[in-house]
Amino acid sequence: MKKLKETEVTKAISVRFDECLIEEIKKIVDVYSMSLSDFIRDSVKKEVDLRKNDFFYKLAQVDYCSEEESQEIIKELNKMSKDDLQIAKKEIIEF
Repeated sequence: MKKLKETEVTKAISVRFDECLIEEIKKIVDVYSMSLSDFIRDSVKKEVDLRKNDFFYKLAQVDYCSEEESQEIIKELNKMSKDDLQIAKKEIIEF
């Protein structure tokens, strides 16, 4: 786990997990000799990084779309197949 900078602040939260998931996590942390807290922090960080790079998350962060426009775009994108969403051509536009 990374070391916190002096200016970074942490906050404690309470999270409930299914018992079977806790047992699996305990097995993993024992095998890898890591703390339960470190494992959970690392796992959440990976999920956050994954979601932040998701197209729908990025679309939701665009300020110039109204909520209604964003929902309409997402609705249409959800109708598309994986093949429809593949990059067909990539161009760099410079201003």
